[in-house]
Amino acid sequence: MSKCVFAGTFDPFTKGHLDVVNRLAKTFDTVYVVVSKNASKNTFACGQERYEMVKDCVSFDNVQVVLYEGLLVDFCNQKGVDCIVKGVRNAVDFDYERLQSSVNKELGGIETLFMPCSDNMGFLSSSFVRELLALGKDVSKYIPDQIVERVSKIYSK
Repeated sequence: MSKCVFAGTFDPFTKGHLDVVNRLAKTFDTVYVVVSKNASKNTFACGQERYEMVKDCVSFDNVQVVLYEGLLVDFCNQKGVDCIVKGVRNAVDFDYERLQSSVNKELGGIETLFMPCSDNMGFLSSSFVRELLALGKDVSKYIPDQIVERVSKIYSK
């Protein structure tokens, strides 16, 4: 049985993230979307809110959304997952994630696969969406329809 983890802070969850999840759901038997806490990031939405928004957007039987605050390799080992998938938009993403993959391999023996973003998603990031929200702009074409209203409320504070 093939299992993978797709992890992130998802602050907020974008159509780019959803695109990766959709593609993974077609490729792996089980996909864990791990909503994580990153000590180096100050998130706008709390973990529970981010978890609920991701859960509202994902509707595949083989995809499980999980809120997790520990070391990702520990989660992978607990669930018998031997593959972390990282979506990458550009060389900067790849360079950062490649370093992280070395750490994950060293700490837990976990392999990392890199999935390039779809052609029309290369510019899209959570920070881009947050910046637009801060400027009072409409972000509905960048985030899943299920969470547009909720994102607008949380991030406009």
